[in-house]
Amino acid sequence: MLNRAYVQAKAFILAIQFLSRFPVPSLRDVEPADVDRSYAYFPVVGVMLGGAYALLAVVAHIFFSSSLLVATLVVGSQLYLTGGLHIDGLMDTADGLLSYRSKEDVLAIMKDSRVGAMGVMAFGVDLLLRIAVYQSLPLLLFVSLLFVTPFFSRSVLLLLLRFTRPARTDGLGARAMQKTRGSIIFTTNGIAVLVVVGLLGKTGLLGVLLGALVLLRFIRTCDRRIGGMTGDTFGAAIELLEVLLALATASRPF
Repeated sequence: MLNRAYVQAKAFILAIQFLSRFPVPSLRDVEPADVDRSYAYFPVVGVMLGGAYALLAVVAHIFFSSSLLVATLVVGSQLYLTGGLHIDGLMDTADGLLSYRSKEDVLAIMKDSRVGAMGVMAFGVDLLLRIAVYQSLPLLLFVSLLFVTPFFSRSVLLLLLRFTRPARTDGLGARAMQKTRGSIIFTTNGIAVLVVVGLLGKTGLLGVLLGALVLLRFIRTCDRRIGGMTGDTFGAAIELLEVLLALATASRPF
């Protein structure tokens, strides 16, 4: 019993280390099986991130009257607490897929640590959209969006990890796929959708549907261009989901 708890605790800590900058104890005896177990805790880390964002937004709202300043501080905290992991994937994906080169060249571009013009533009648009949406929302809706977004996107990430194919035979994306039980994935995603709709209402449902359509198109594009998904495209998928949910939340009620 204690051994099982220790194994799960290691997996949880690994998930926190990978997806965030939250301080956790360092682990020495990490095995591949521990990494495989950590994926199931991605949505939990999403809840932790969402709680941190929401708390920061409330505190910033108390101290500052400018909604633009509050929104900018929140976006800065998102970049810091995630270590820019997913935005890095978005930039690399933009550089690769928008280069219109061969599969091998696209994969090489995405693996290159340097950022090109398309990546910079994708980064700029992503940040501007987030700031514009956040500063336009009333506080309660703003806090609700911040809380549910990382939980929803990390839950969908489990679906992508389980049911898409890798573009490379090595690397993070290939390693992560097929490692989480389907029952955990579908239960987590069901809860995530209920939470999104419960807190954001009809616009939340619109964001879920819009995100699903765009992601299906994105996956097909990745299959056609590079033969599947990579760690970078998973990061780009998270950014797309979060921005689309934010845009849907800011849309006019229907």
